[in-house]
Amino acid sequence: MSLTIIGLSQIPASLGLAIKNAYPNLTVVGHDPDTDLSAQAKKMGAVDRTHWNLPASCEGSDIVLVAVSFAQLELTLSSIAESLAENTLLVILTPLSQATWDALSAQLPTHLRILRARLVPVRTPEAEPLNGAALFIAAAPESSETGLRTVAKLAEGIGAKPRFCAPEEFDSLLAACEQLPAVVSLALLSVWQDPAGWPDRSLALGEMAEWAREFADDLPEASVGALTENNVHLDAWLARTITELQLWRARLQQGEQELIDKELTRLRSSNTPDNQSQEPDEPEGLGLQSMIMGRLIRRARRVRQGEQK
Repeated sequence: MSLTIIGLSQIPASLGLAIKNAYPNLTVVGHDPDTDLSAQAKKMGAVDRTHWNLPASCEGSDIVLVAVSFAQLELTLSSIAESLAENTLLVILTPLSQATWDALSAQLPTHLRILRARLVPVRTPEAEPLNGAALFIAAAPESSETGLRTVAKLAEGIGAKPRFCAPEEFDSLLAACEQLPAVVSLALLSVWQDPAGWPDRSLALGEMAEWAREFADDLPEASVGALTENNVHLDAWLARTITELQLWRARLQQGEQELIDKELTRLRSSNTPDNQSQEPDEPEGLGLQSMIMGRLIRRARRVRQGEQK
């Protein structure tokens, strides 16, 4: 069996390395237009070989994982369409909504088994960011059952946790957990960087400004490009966020200290390290949201610890 990974940035390369470690007999081919990334992936053992020609890199592969940016996705799919054999399992790791995917997939051969998925690595100092990671898989009614089982087995083999969700839920998770934090971070940066008083604010903010900028920079280019195409779900989450901000503003204006303390206690207790390490009791789809929010909290904690030193 052979597998091709298109796009060899950090997470896809880590995925290739994890697959090679778990399935040493599986041939992994890689392609990235950035020759430095291709060479790095080959050197670290993430792929057995790379191919400079995109269509040729997919020939004969049983599974093709696409992890390119949103802007590159349409051209990538049109380039490989004729190279994919019948029943090839095509897994799109680029985050995009069901509506956009419906338009793109209509241009692909009907003999393919196609799935949308999102890999969320574990944000820890450990060298294996995919051990314990979550792989969210959009399971539509028309999805290939064999394809779903294959992707789930592949995920479990590398220590990741496959989590199936309906396409609508997948889109909502993408909006809530990647796109909403990006927009909020950009809004914070916009407020902070108002020319009036920015030089002093930049010094006073210290690491907090870097925290928001880092989150915006960390967001994959694919998700930034997908903000408008997933705007129905994103708008709903923005509306909820605005409502919550207005609620907090009212609490502060009215000096509701007891209520504020209770809410802070509730929020902190629900995101303690002990609670994060446990299996979630909520519906599976909320796992991605928990992971992203845990990331925000850990960064804020690092900032506070830095202030205490």
